[in-house]
Amino acid sequence: MESFTDGIISEEKLKKNFNEISFKFGDLEKHDIDHFLLGNPVQEKPFIQVTENDTIFNTSISNLDRSPILRVVKSILVFIWNAVNIFIKIINIS
Repeated sequence: MESFTDGIISEEKLKKNFNEISFKFGDLEKHDIDHFLLGNPVQEKPFIQVTENDTIFNTSISNLDRSPILRVVKSILVFIWNAVNIFIKIINIS
């Protein structure tokens, strides 16, 4: 990611951000399963950190659309994508 974004997004920043929205194995052990329907913690943290030192995360695709955080991120990315495409069209017209 760091080379793809010319250093704007470092590997450490990306790891930190994913850690904030990821559960580790056992994190939900003490959560009351009866409250998962209305207060499902997976909606806030849809990713699972698979290993401690690795950058591998796993999630169920169905949770991605339900996560408020990821909906906001998706909206921002779509906005940026559209803005870049408009900018490119303007440059090509000039």
